[in-house]
Amino acid sequence: KGLPSIRGGSDECETLEIKLKDVLSNVYLLVRYSIFSDKDVIVRSARLENGTKEGVCLDKAFSASLDLPDSDYFLCHFPGDWEQERRFVENRLADGKLVIHSNFGFSSHAENPFCILRRPGTDERH
Repeated sequence: KGLPSIRGGSDECETLEIKLKDVLSNVYLLVRYSIFSDKDVIVRSARLENGTKEGVCLDKAFSASLDLPDSDYFLCHFPGDWEQERRFVENRLADGKLVIHSNFGFSSHAENPFCILRRPGTDERH
């Protein structure tokens, strides 16, 4: 149950589990990396475990990784400024790491958590 995901038994996949502990509390992050015998993928998942007797408030959890077959894409996003909200910016995607973020630590007119990946020649109909 839950969100769509790839699942398998011990005969179909191998999983590495890494358990990380918060130094100030009894809260853990369990990170899993799984490989499947019949698929050419590595699957990553994370689970927060509360080892305290109290409730835990998780304010933010960020992580994204996107593996693409090649780098023949354009990335579009909408940064802004005072009186220039949501300017359309498009750059050819290059190898390496790309970060879209706000210096304020939250979404605003300066940057929002949204982007579009498109292939060359893509239009509104294709």
